[in-house]
Amino acid sequence: MSKLRIIGVLLVVVGLASIELVTGFSRLSGLRDGRTHDLQQVVTRGHDQLGERLRVRLDAVRQQAAYLALSSDIVDRLAAPGEPSGDAVAPASLPAPAALTAFLSAFPDVRRVALLDASRTEISSAARAPDGAPETTTPAPDVEAARLVAIEQGLYLPPLDPEGDAEPILLTARVEAPPLRELVGWVVITLSPEPLQEALAGFGPVDHLHTRLLPDRPPVSARDGEGLLLRTHVTATPGFLLETEVPDSALDAAMAPLSREYSWIVGSMVGVTVALVLLGALVLRLGQRAFRLNETEHYLRWIRRVTDRYRALMEGAADMILIVEPDGLLREANAAARAALALAEEEPPEPDAKPRTPVVRIVDRVAPDDRARFIDALDAAADSGRPVAAAALRIPEAGGGEHIVDGHFARIDLGDEHVVEVSLRDVTRQRAVERQLQIAQRLSSLGLLTAGVAHEINNPLEGIGNYLALLERPDTEPTRREHYLSEIRRGLSRIRDIVQDLLTFARPDVASDRADLTAVVDSALGIVRYLPAFKSIRVEHEGLDAPLEVAGDAGRLEQVVLNLLLNAARAMEGDGRIQLAAERIDPGDGAARIALSVADTGPGLPPETHDRLFDPFYSDSGGTGLGLSVSFGIAEAHGGSLRARNRSGGGAVFTLEIPVLDHGGPPSLPGRADHAAESRQ
Repeated sequence: MSKLRIIGVLLVVVGLASIELVTGFSRLSGLRDGRTHDLQQVVTRGHDQLGERLRVRLDAVRQQAAYLALSSDIVDRLAAPGEPSGDAVAPASLPAPAALTAFLSAFPDVRRVALLDASRTEISSAARAPDGAPETTTPAPDVEAARLVAIEQGLYLPPLDPEGDAEPILLTARVEAPPLRELVGWVVITLSPEPLQEALAGFGPVDHLHTRLLPDRPPVSARDGEGLLLRTHVTATPGFLLETEVPDSALDAAMAPLSREYSWIVGSMVGVTVALVLLGALVLRLGQRAFRLNETEHYLRWIRRVTDRYRALMEGAADMILIVEPDGLLREANAAARAALALAEEEPPEPDAKPRTPVVRIVDRVAPDDRARFIDALDAAADSGRPVAAAALRIPEAGGGEHIVDGHFARIDLGDEHVVEVSLRDVTRQRAVERQLQIAQRLSSLGLLTAGVAHEINNPLEGIGNYLALLERPDTEPTRREHYLSEIRRGLSRIRDIVQDLLTFARPDVASDRADLTAVVDSALGIVRYLPAFKSIRVEHEGLDAPLEVAGDAGRLEQVVLNLLLNAARAMEGDGRIQLAAERIDPGDGAARIALSVADTGPGLPPETHDRLFDPFYSDSGGTGLGLSVSFGIAEAHGGSLRARNRSGGGAVFTLEIPVLDHGGPPSLPGRADHAAESRQ
């Protein structure tokens, strides 16, 4: 399973859990809202029904008051004129009409009924006695403010609260005398507030609500943060409201029976969410495991491909490649090494496994004389970590021959251990070809040398033979005879010089001494300074101001410098510039050298002469061909070298390198036996 799939599964699980949570909260909110709506409906219906009952009750009393105002007894009482005589009875002292007592008997809630004349003066009244029976009462001397309100509006309804004390309720009805319906007074009915308070207190669809009667306000039915507030008109004129307030505490108390449903919904939400989370964790775990397995298989396939590739490269290599432990134990070998060392492959433990190399000590397969060098190279590579080379190692063959190999040793770190990779290149055929080429080159050089010697010696021998023939004539004059003998001696001297040069070339005689290379150069310059070939040549030198002591023979070194100067002069044909420069070369291994370079401004060295420049009797300038070859031999006899190259700006440069004199001991130079051995090789 890829990372994208895992992320997709996680997103799905999180989405499902989120949907479940949102759905659960929506169910909780819906359940609460539904319960709240039901409570509102119950309270609203009860509130409306209570208002309707109060309205009907007040309307019934008002209607009876209106009927009472139409009673003839009431009208006659209020319409009768007062008697001024002293023996006449005043209207206020008259007994209450029968209609008033009857009215009190019919309506238990009525406390008192009074008659007021047009001037709003109470002239007669009836009230309920403590035992409930009607009785005539004395008129009230003053008109109360509430009565005035009732007369003006037809009703005085004080604020009523179920729990507090309340004033009586006053209802009025106009009394008009026919036929002109002239106002003659009012009927004022005083109602007891207790029945209404009991009705308000008995209204309780939910606990903790408050119901009361209030003066007229704009009708409002709203639910705000403080609960539910309901208001309904009980009377139109004057306007009074029935107000019911349901606080939040009442709603919360009404929601208490829903705790079980809440618990079920919350439990289902938590259960489903936990199940989804566990499912997501399981899917994630399985996905991670599958991803790791997929990556592991991918890496294993990659490692297998890389291993097969490198194994194929190793097996197909032409060189012998060995993996050797630092103690010399062979761990692995390629096909070329197994074939050359006659190593048999072990049978693989499994059908698809690679062949394994048997456990052997590779040192035992090396020739006894070369084992020490092999072990030293193996130890040096294992200890230092740097590549180490060992040339010309011999490995015997089973048939009696041997392989000559050049070895390269390199350490390979494998974490907790390290091994050494040994690469052996078979140079047996190459060495055989090189020996054949060396023999051919020596034979060729010997042929050239023989031809050159024969040519150089034949010329003076012919002259000697001619002069001897002239000396045999009896008529030869003494002066002529003396001249012929002088020429014979000159030819013999020439032959002796040639033989001496050959001996110097073959076995340079170098004295074990010390020489100042600066003085050697100055001496050579003093010899050539007056030669005709140097008249138009300018000689410059650099680095030759101080003494430069080297190990060698000053005379032989002077001969080398003199030959290089003469060779440069011949190359420039007597016109140009020769530059001599000396510098110290110190490679850091203690073998310091002085390099003396002789540069000319001639045409340079032709490419075809590079390989034959130091061969005996080879010359392209008309000389004997022994100067450079003798100089080359003298340089090698001093343990140095002589090289030639062309300058980038034109001309040739010959560089002589001679070891610096070691002040810690006497000069050490190759002897004749050593050089003779080198010549034989």
